[in-house]
Amino acid sequence: MKVSNMNEVLESISKGKVVIVLDDVSQESKAHFAMSAERVNPEAYALLKKYGHNTIHVTLEASRLIDLGFQASYEDNSYQVVNTVSIDYKGNTENNSLESEMKTIEALVNPNLSILDFKQPGSVFITQASYGGVLKRAGHIEASIDLARLAKQKPMGIVSEIANEKGERLNQAELCQLAEEYHLDFVVVEDIIAFRRKNESMVKRASSAKMPTRYGEFT
Repeated sequence: MKVSNMNEVLESISKGKVVIVLDDVSQESKAHFAMSAERVNPEAYALLKKYGHNTIHVTLEASRLIDLGFQASYEDNSYQVVNTVSIDYKGNTENNSLESEMKTIEALVNPNLSILDFKQPGSVFITQASYGGVLKRAGHIEASIDLARLAKQKPMGIVSEIANEKGERLNQAELCQLAEEYHLDFVVVEDIIAFRRKNESMVKRASSAKMPTRYGEFT
């Protein structure tokens, strides 16, 4: 299995392609599809529907949930996924389920819409990610949002666990075959963590003050 470098992965995300996110490179690793919600498109979403085994989730941060008017969780969710609800966009006129779900996702990305524009329950699941992304919780939900943000997209992702028609996980050989067939990049959560730590400042200025000294005033 060849793991792509982060620049290749982010280029794929920015182009609206699906990538495969791995917990690690072991044979037992879970594998999930991930893509940018802002770049949702029929080809990519059809792939998620085919191998996602009805486990497709749109991932959002608490701030976006609040902007939309949904209830956000403020609990320490470092070890579990929280706050999952299902919705549909009220303005949907599509008869095709794939197109209808895509319209709902596009509506979630639209900054001019709110909870009043959606009905519950629905066919699209939205899930809140931990604040801090993979640096807080090394999960696929957080990975999808971090990848979108790092690819200069809105911090909203789409994820689904990869499975066959029976709902069984694909083994590593099957995953490699799938990736080759659809030209998909592999990325490991650990690499996203390392990329963020390398490229982001972990120190933020909390306050500043002027300090007079015999050599002059410093801030």
